[in-house]
Amino acid sequence: MAIAVDGTRHDTLNRAAFSLGQLVAAGLLPDLPVITSLADAARMSGLPDRDIARIIRAGMAAGARHPRPPRSLLRPFVTSNCSRSSDLGGGRDVSCFT
Repeated sequence: MAIAVDGTRHDTLNRAAFSLGQLVAAGLLPDLPVITSLADAARMSGLPDRDIARIIRAGMAAGARHPRPPRSLLRPFVTSNCSRSSDLGGGRDVSCFT
């Protein structure tokens, strides 16, 4: 966000707020440090103060409507039919999680 160029700053901030709003809504990040960091980066990019709070609020609210679950919930652990891989783990079982 801090290095976004003119003409992309609003959209860049909105996208960042949306993505981080998903993580905040899922309980994976605290909201205050996210908001503060986004606002600081937006100020560094030269975005006018009058726009920053509005864009962050809208982006985070939109992201909160679509919380992003942790990756571990997206891919269930393999618990059976595990294979051994000498390529990755030096013969250790690297594909099984318990």
